[in-house]
Amino acid sequence: MSSTWLLVVCAFVAYRLSIILYNLFAHPLSKVPGPRHYAVSWLPKFYRQVYRADYWKHAKTLHERYGPVVRVGPDELSFCSSRALDDIYGVKTRGRAEFPKDAVFYDVRGTPLNDSMISADQPTHRMLRKQVAPAFSEKAMKAQEPIIRRYADMLVAELRDRAAAAGHGDGDGDGDGGVVDIVDWVTFATADVMADLSTGESLYCMERGEMDPFVDMILHVSPFIGLLQLFNRLPLTRLLYRLASSQKGLKTWLETVDIVAQKAEKRERMGNDRPDFMAMIWAENDDRESWTRDKIINFAQLLFFAGSETSATTLSVVVFHLLTNPHAYKRLVEEIRSVRHDDDITFARLATMEYLTACIDEGMRMRPVVAAVIPRVGPPGGGMVDGLFVPEGTTVGVPQWATHHMDANFAEHNSYLPERWLKSSADDPRFAADDKASFQPFAKGPRNCLGKGFAYGMMRMFLAKLFWHFDLDLEPEDRDWDARPDFSSVVFWAKPKMHVRLTPVKS
Repeated sequence: MSSTWLLVVCAFVAYRLSIILYNLFAHPLSKVPGPRHYAVSWLPKFYRQVYRADYWKHAKTLHERYGPVVRVGPDELSFCSSRALDDIYGVKTRGRAEFPKDAVFYDVRGTPLNDSMISADQPTHRMLRKQVAPAFSEKAMKAQEPIIRRYADMLVAELRDRAAAAGHGDGDGDGDGGVVDIVDWVTFATADVMADLSTGESLYCMERGEMDPFVDMILHVSPFIGLLQLFNRLPLTRLLYRLASSQKGLKTWLETVDIVAQKAEKRERMGNDRPDFMAMIWAENDDRESWTRDKIINFAQLLFFAGSETSATTLSVVVFHLLTNPHAYKRLVEEIRSVRHDDDITFARLATMEYLTACIDEGMRMRPVVAAVIPRVGPPGGGMVDGLFVPEGTTVGVPQWATHHMDANFAEHNSYLPERWLKSSADDPRFAADDKASFQPFAKGPRNCLGKGFAYGMMRMFLAKLFWHFDLDLEPEDRDWDARPDFSSVVFWAKPKMHVRLTPVKS
């Protein structure tokens, strides 16, 4: 090796060593507890997040060892308290600055994270939120209820056919039941209804009994999104990513825009005669001309992503825990079957079923719909989070799964106990110390999820129809479903199959 190259190598090593020493001993975050190797590089965290796909669980281990605040990167802190949730994501008040979005996390080209309402700055977000709000109003939900009921009835019909065929019965409870992968079927159902409401056309997953390629692409793009976020953290790979993402082949694959574009353009030609999301938005906005092709595609993509896979995850988790907790199963079935006629299963009636909603909430506590930490950055001049000063530009966030499974936040946090969410839980000593403010499944503050009411309505409807029409039993080989290593996540959850035996209930 020539002396010049030796000099270059030595200079690079010295430069890297100086950064490591600075991060360990002189950095503003150097006094915050955490693993040393996390403090010197982003790579350890992304190894767990992208390669192992288990950072969502590893974050709990870190907090148990180091405390309520942990340094998980050279410029990143992790918190696990309700106070931190409020400080980071809450409404800006006098004396408390807003923590803006982390641009590195959202700069993933071709996905709903990029150039959308999710990643917009606060003024733009406020404007877009106002435009989209009519799609999730009480008026909209009443108009959309028949569409959701139709898909819930379709799910029941498809499952009844399979149960009858497998059990050699006529579908009226005379057979022994059939076994289905319930994860697939709730994913089919939520994908179909969300495609219908966001693009004007179903994906017909239930009719075909198979996953649409578009849904498959969503489920498999999660690790790639995490990898691109890592690329954004590192100068050299950031440059390579910029060059690669400009190539048409990768860009088309990553964006999945062609599929959404075709459906969105078709929806645009339909007009406002059906009460889907776009019709409700356009009916309440005078500036219809401002809805360009790209804007329509972006919103259609965002609405589909936000409502389909997340709801499918919660429905799957709730079904699993009900089938492995007989006390909860029995109580929920009694509540649902107190409705005497199928036609009486309505949004209004289901909203009064406290235990049904509690089952959904406990499912989201056990397995939050988004495993990734939603990051913010320290505001200009810095800000306070849970009593700690956070320097300007520092990435901060609250890992939901870890927060929901900390002793300090929830008693018996590894047990599925819907009772903790009932009004009567205030008198139950088991849950007296629960910090329910640390449970924010639909986010918190001015950027909380607009579709919260819609999501509850849809999930209640699917669960009520399922447990009103069928007795369900989990197949023995899937009783460890929730603990399987392939139930992992980078952004969305990769869910294993869950085989359930369905026995139609006699009318």
